[in-house]
Amino acid sequence: MSIGFFMRIPVSIYPNSLPIFMVQQLFIILPPAAYLAFNYILYGHFIVNCVDRHHSWIKPERVAKYFVISDITTFLIQGGGGGLEASTNQTSEKLGADILLAGLVIQTLSFAFFMLLVVHAWRSILRDYILPRQEPWGPILWILMFSSTAYMIRCIYRVVELAQGSGGYLTTHEIYFYLLDSLPLFIGICTYIIYWPTKYLEGSAKNTYPMTGRS
Repeated sequence: MSIGFFMRIPVSIYPNSLPIFMVQQLFIILPPAAYLAFNYILYGHFIVNCVDRHHSWIKPERVAKYFVISDITTFLIQGGGGGLEASTNQTSEKLGADILLAGLVIQTLSFAFFMLLVVHAWRSILRDYILPRQEPWGPILWILMFSSTAYMIRCIYRVVELAQGSGGYLTTHEIYFYLLDSLPLFIGICTYIIYWPTKYLEGSAKNTYPMTGRS
């Protein structure tokens, strides 16, 4: 992603160079999938080590696997679309843009489902009369939702930007790239610098909660 930011310098020097623009686009669009993968892994560790499996719609051990596969698939779709978009053929360029947009839409929907998974687990925990704020692992739920919300802002921005096309309002006004793409990613990552989840996982002795109430 750092390479993608660096490539914005030659893009400003050669604004009509499609290959340089596409390299910059791909290096900025694709890497944040790793940010999402961190949240998937944290969710599984949290459910297994801190609460109970019945709080999760999906087996927690498989959450990271399913969503990482989804992200890899959308990663390949976006990469293929970006390659076609760099073509000098107008038809291929339009098709590539549509494929790239489709990949981003699928990734956004997939991540939205993951956020619903976290919300469901949170509500299930509360239904068992467990108050996260009183537990050593409580901050994990907050940082998962906070960072995921920041990443979702970025995903939505990217979808809208690509849907508007190369001459769209968001594309031609660079300030929105920094406010709605770079800043949310930066805030989401910095959340883990301040609240590194390992200390909450290690500080949470595994408790066994029954379906109702606490033991």
